[in-house]
Amino acid sequence: MQCHPECVELLQPCETKQQLTGGQKAEGPRRSLPYQRAGLLACLTLVACMAMTGLGRFVSQQSSSKSAGDISKAVVNLAGAVPWPGANAMVAGAVPVPGANTGASAGADAPRKGSFLVLGDWGYDHQIHGNAIPACQKKIADLMLTTMRELGDVKFVVNVGDSFYPRGVTSKTDWQWDAKWRRVYAPELRAVPWYSVYGNHDYQSDPCACATDALHCAQVQTNTSDRNFFYMPGYNFFVEHPELDLEVVAMDLNDYMWGWFKQAPEYSKCAWDCTASPCQKGCEYSLRARAEEAEKLLKERMAMSTAKNLIVFSHYPTDYLWSNPGLLASLSDASKHHIEYFGGHRHNVDQNSTISIAPNNNWLVGGGGGWSCDVLKGIPQQQGFVVGEIDALGQITTRPVLIDNSACCVKPHPAPAPRPGPSPGPPRCISKAR
Repeated sequence: MQCHPECVELLQPCETKQQLTGGQKAEGPRRSLPYQRAGLLACLTLVACMAMTGLGRFVSQQSSSKSAGDISKAVVNLAGAVPWPGANAMVAGAVPVPGANTGASAGADAPRKGSFLVLGDWGYDHQIHGNAIPACQKKIADLMLTTMRELGDVKFVVNVGDSFYPRGVTSKTDWQWDAKWRRVYAPELRAVPWYSVYGNHDYQSDPCACATDALHCAQVQTNTSDRNFFYMPGYNFFVEHPELDLEVVAMDLNDYMWGWFKQAPEYSKCAWDCTASPCQKGCEYSLRARAEEAEKLLKERMAMSTAKNLIVFSHYPTDYLWSNPGLLASLSDASKHHIEYFGGHRHNVDQNSTISIAPNNNWLVGGGGGWSCDVLKGIPQQQGFVVGEIDALGQITTRPVLIDNSACCVKPHPAPAPRPGPSPGPPRCISKAR
């Protein structure tokens, strides 16, 4: 145990003090006895406190300051696995925002390992949209930037898809990359990886719907260090973050887009938006294969990963996955990892409308301001994003950051009157039934 030098001096009798310099020697005799006694009492109190806690105040301050300094200079290293050979598997992540603090977890003496943001359903189109107002996406983007600066240690953004309404992008030179992403979200926000998956709207005009090679997909980017695009090396992928004691698993589950309709006949259990592609049958088969690959990847990472936590995400909330109890069981398995699952598609942020995967945790994060507001009645704030924080022990806590519904939503137009004659019914799949 180490005592502070000022206390060491006060604890010595005046007659036995260490040799002093001229100025100090002149000052020494003028110390009054009450001042010495007060100093002695303070130091004895400090010594007793140190003995009981086993921690020196001055020592702990020095060590915590050193830890914070080390973290602020760290560079994140990511190892990304991809589902085809030859793709880029390692990337250097982004350094924390210059000048920002590193943040702290609930244990104030220990700095956080890091944090992340989760967003979905955000690519607003001024011509075709639902009841979201034009300013909503930008308001949420600005709030994300403010939150990132407050946290000071955001390592990545999880993007659950529907990034470009109404029909996705057609190439890497599509004007929407600038209009709906780069000009809306600040360079600081885009300086960290945006781990991304396709949403149903993203597929409609994207050649990825008909492609058998991921390299033909407009959003797939094999150069995973290029921050001008998303971090999406394939339809399904994983990224290891050993410094955060977590692993990110991205899943393409667009084969479940019919999942809201539990009475769907067998002929309609497929990816409905494939009807908007020029290759409906091929699209249906491809998205089914990608969903099967996604589930296989999840099981592999659950078995092989040594991380304490798995951040798992797709475009769909857990209540769309009801037809696959095995997948829900995997997401609920906490025997080896804690799982945080994020999905979007429905346009609000909540934990009340999804199927529980307890003891693990899940969020609906579809309130990015891109299409409409599917709000739950009586809850005034449901548009925004989610923050995840990893404390020094590797525990993850999540919380929503929301804005008022009135700042994002207008009253939806009344539904049109039904057309005369029989209902057309749900879409009919061309591919074989599931």
